Amino acid sequence: MVELQKYKSIPLEVEAVEVTVENFHEVEEWCKGEIRTALIDGEFVRYVKVPVKRPRNQRQTKAFVGDWILKTPATLKVYTPAAFNNNFVLLDS
Repeated sequence: MVELQKYKSIPLEVEAVEVTVENFHEVEEWCKGEIRTALIDGEFVRYVKVPVKRPRNQRQTKAFVGDWILKTPATLKVYTPAAFNNNFVLLDS
């Protein structure tokens, strides 16, 4: 007979910052990224190229205004606003 065991995921605490027009350059410095420009729907849009270890796709390395950059013990990660709000809650200080 197969023996089943129960597991739960370990909560992960991260430092996070939302990318805004006002903090764009500070975020670039904080994450040691690089400001770049992409042509999206005929319009040039700036983003921060984030040095993410082992991204699954290129979007995971591009932080646009409204996106969140997370710092974990192992790497940096980029989350869209929806993904961030679905996965993280603000800890009480």
